[in-house]
Amino acid sequence: MRYQVACLVAMLFVLWGNTMAFAEGQAEDDLSTIYVTSDRTIFDNLPFTPEQTAETANTVIYDEAAIEASSANNLADFLAEKGIGLMKAPTDFDHSLLTFRGFRSDHLSKEMDGRMLFLINGHRTGTSNPTQVSLLNVERIEIIRGAQMFQYAGNTAAGIINVVTRKGGPEPLSGSLELGIASYDTYKGELKLNGAYSGLDYSLGYFYTKKGNYSDGEGATVYHSETQGVYSYSLELGYTFNDNHRIGFLANSYKVDKAYRPSYYDVDYDIVLGPSFTNRLNSSNTLSYSGRNSSGDMFWELAYTFGENYSKNYSVGENVYPMANRYVKNNIQGKVTYKGSFYTLIGGLDWLRYDTEEGASQRTPLLPTARMENYGAFLVGDLRFVEGKLVISGSLRYDHYTVDDKRVDPGDDPHNLFGGHPPIHRSFDNLAPSLGVSYLPWDYLKFRINYTRTFRIPSPRELFSASQEGYNFYGYPHNDGETTDSYEAGFDLNTRHISLSTSYFYSYTKGYVYQHSTPETPTRPWYVRNSERQIRSGIEFSLSGNLAGLMGYNSFELRPYFYFTHLFKHEEQFRRGVPDLPPGIAASPMNGMNSWTPIVGVVDTTIAYGVRFRHPSFKLLANLNVSRVLDFYAFSGYPEKTVGYTVVDFSLRKGLVDTPHGDLELKVDVNNLFNKYYKTQYSNAYYMPGRNFYLSLAYNF
Repeated sequence: MRYQVACLVAMLFVLWGNTMAFAEGQAEDDLSTIYVTSDRTIFDNLPFTPEQTAETANTVIYDEAAIEASSANNLADFLAEKGIGLMKAPTDFDHSLLTFRGFRSDHLSKEMDGRMLFLINGHRTGTSNPTQVSLLNVERIEIIRGAQMFQYAGNTAAGIINVVTRKGGPEPLSGSLELGIASYDTYKGELKLNGAYSGLDYSLGYFYTKKGNYSDGEGATVYHSETQGVYSYSLELGYTFNDNHRIGFLANSYKVDKAYRPSYYDVDYDIVLGPSFTNRLNSSNTLSYSGRNSSGDMFWELAYTFGENYSKNYSVGENVYPMANRYVKNNIQGKVTYKGSFYTLIGGLDWLRYDTEEGASQRTPLLPTARMENYGAFLVGDLRFVEGKLVISGSLRYDHYTVDDKRVDPGDDPHNLFGGHPPIHRSFDNLAPSLGVSYLPWDYLKFRINYTRTFRIPSPRELFSASQEGYNFYGYPHNDGETTDSYEAGFDLNTRHISLSTSYFYSYTKGYVYQHSTPETPTRPWYVRNSERQIRSGIEFSLSGNLAGLMGYNSFELRPYFYFTHLFKHEEQFRRGVPDLPPGIAASPMNGMNSWTPIVGVVDTTIAYGVRFRHPSFKLLANLNVSRVLDFYAFSGYPEKTVGYTVVDFSLRKGLVDTPHGDLELKVDVNNLFNKYYKTQYSNAYYMPGRNFYLSLAYNF
């Protein structure tokens, strides 16, 4: 690792030194991190930018207006409004599960176990739970697929969600202070500060909320569902020198304090059993240096990201060891971008390490369990023909992985399933390609097609976890990695007032790592092994337009929108037998012997639609949103059908009073407007909150 990092640092500093020798003046664009996509204007759409023209997979952008009009405080709530397949948890105790194109996020929020990735400004958040990604100081949200994904990882078969924060400035000091109350004895507060002065820019956000017991759609109180506190902050600092160089620091944290578990309340006897609650923390910090040459055609970036994610569950009080898991991540990224007249080329190196700790029960402290390392190198580029209307994009990524068991020699485990001394070290190598084509017959219409191969290794938990970790979840040290071939074709229409996008997608996964039961124990314990193969296919469709602009009104926006995602097929086939596994666990009784069956635990069909109204002169922003999820099969021991639901949310932002130093703004949110009685997960999950209100005043200065 030291050799790779030294080479990377040397390469970037040589580029910096050469640039300093001839740097003069400031390039045309503002110096900042180079993101994959570009934003829209306030009311009208723009023609496709060069970055958008080169995108050969379906990249989705939610702009600042969509985020401001939403009642969401975190990424999970926002995606649920936009028709993404989210199995949202009713309280802060449980994890929200996101399903993307038939893939599901990890149920323990471990980033390394997932098949999708959440980023902030292109850097890892450290979690696969979208609830733990706040929307403080967010400028836009991007969903990235295809060749551009390989800048960040090679294992994200479902895609990448990149949250882009707002850079401080241009004033020396501006911000807002918001205080509010909500249903169910809920209190919220939020502070934002940002500015820029003499090369220094800063952006700070802090959010706090306290929640009481909620009531479901039938008015029944869900006892023991309160959360003592949720604390979240976002901090970005930067210093730009010699016009073309910037040193930055980015910090994000999301902490949950005493989120209680409703299932520990005994209604018959009116007593609390436990008490049971969880404490959670996810933090991510990035130190970065970015630069460019004076002509503005070459950019480079070096970043070091570090942080931790932990979850501690207390079932008998705080005076004992909790059942807990914790992992620490360290990540170094370096890349150089060259933008020529007819091509763009991005190359870089990537190093990533996770160190995991587990506390299996109330009697066991956190102990080191495993380490996973990843060395990656990538090359991403595109070629532009026919005056930029025809673009061929591609990427190539190489990854070397190592996984080490830090617990004990499994041969000493009294419940060793395999006998002898199975391996405690595994390594994997993979070379993955992506190739796509986009073509614009007219400036407002783009056709695209893309192929991407991703490779995911089994996580430490899926390789080495055993009975000593207390989960009734046994890894298999001989598991192989899983390979997914993804194909996509579609088109985008982007006129001045209307945006339309549609995509057909198909993926074939071989060697999917999955939890299986046995004939003797159909529910627990679960054994992890490779499945034979999986197939997913479906369609995505989105349409939005500014009706006010179409009718000739340019002073306000009236924008209806519609999002639709449907899976035509999501099926899997298990192996008939796997070498070296103990007798009795080579096949899954719940899915049959070598037969095709539906993949459970994913949402089949989601629909979201609504209308946004914005009038800057009246200082008014309103949004009515409807999200619909059709019936789907959840998973809790056995496949079971979860009834679909429709939820309506409404939000209003209205400026009230202007002063020489700022303005006062009223914010009103009504969630679950029609008091729907529904649940988003399996049958023994709790019902979601009924109609609830949020009212606040914000002072913007």
